[in-house]
Amino acid sequence: MRPSGRVADVGDVRALVNQALAIAPDRRFLELGLASLQMRWGGSFEDNLALCAEMADKVADYDAELCLIEMVFDNELEGPIREAALTALDGRDEAFLDYARLNAYVNEWQGRDGAAQEARRIHRESLGTGTMRACKDTLWRIDAAFPTPEYETEAREALQAYLRERLPDNPQNTNILSALLGDAIRRQNEDPARVDLRELEAGWRELLDLGAYLPVTWAIGQEIDAALHGEIRPVQRSRFSDNRIYYSDYDSIRLVRHLGLLYRDDRIATGDIRNRMGEEIDREAPREAVRCPMMRAARLFETLCTYGPDEWGCQVANDGPKLLAEVGAIMDEAGDCAWEREAPLEELLFSPPRWRPSWLPSE
Repeated sequence: MRPSGRVADVGDVRALVNQALAIAPDRRFLELGLASLQMRWGGSFEDNLALCAEMADKVADYDAELCLIEMVFDNELEGPIREAALTALDGRDEAFLDYARLNAYVNEWQGRDGAAQEARRIHRESLGTGTMRACKDTLWRIDAAFPTPEYETEAREALQAYLRERLPDNPQNTNILSALLGDAIRRQNEDPARVDLRELEAGWRELLDLGAYLPVTWAIGQEIDAALHGEIRPVQRSRFSDNRIYYSDYDSIRLVRHLGLLYRDDRIATGDIRNRMGEEIDREAPREAVRCPMMRAARLFETLCTYGPDEWGCQVANDGPKLLAEVGAIMDEAGDCAWEREAPLEELLFSPPRWRPSWLPSE
């Protein structure tokens, strides 16, 4: 966690920034100071203002107004202070403020002439300078403000080309590998003929060797397995989903999605909903393959939400509470799965099985 105004056993953030600027008056030290004082991690508005007021003029070609703009956009502040920052931003031409301009273009400046073109220009030029998550999040914001499927395709392809270019320099980077595989799965879902699933599986095997303890590894494996063999295979799917949940430390989103898939399988097996995927499922399967694992997942999810009601997966908007109620009604009516109902909670926790070569998706 970032420090909030003070760094334990070292001193005040402003004092540290001042010391660093005395040695090398570079804007990067101010950026680090602002990052250390971010309000989401406990920094105060006053601390940020004081840093800008006292330190900004010590950096060449920088001033307190520029620092204020960065402070406002870095902390996602709203109200009069943002209006002041937008006015100031409108009068500046420093290239390093492009990230703030892009934010303004997809929000307050949407109606300006050329806003969409400028937002896309900045996004294109930012490729390789930020994180993959930031690149994708920004693309989503641009698409929401200025819907253009052609640019979304262009941007995704540019990111993938950049990642493929960088992979030889860092061949064991699981972030790059998982991003490339994830995009290939997306393309395969759009058009199965575009992607060779066997090559996709080979890439997943490589990712497995490097990142067996990463949730994303098992999420990708699950999607590849579904593409190869069909989605409604609860026993096979559990080999991936159990690991995915375990290695995510029982992330609420992953757990509610797991519960949702089991609920869907149960409804298809009992004929309550139509199987849109055209796959066969044994109508005798629900009790062992679906219903009891569903009860287990429901108990884990209910406990998680009891102790962490603010968890994202527990929110009403994500249908977590509704799903839990519907699963509860099914289980009350069925009356089976005694172990899943009565076992101590700690016994219900997943224990990832040792991976076996025979479990690879193609086998």
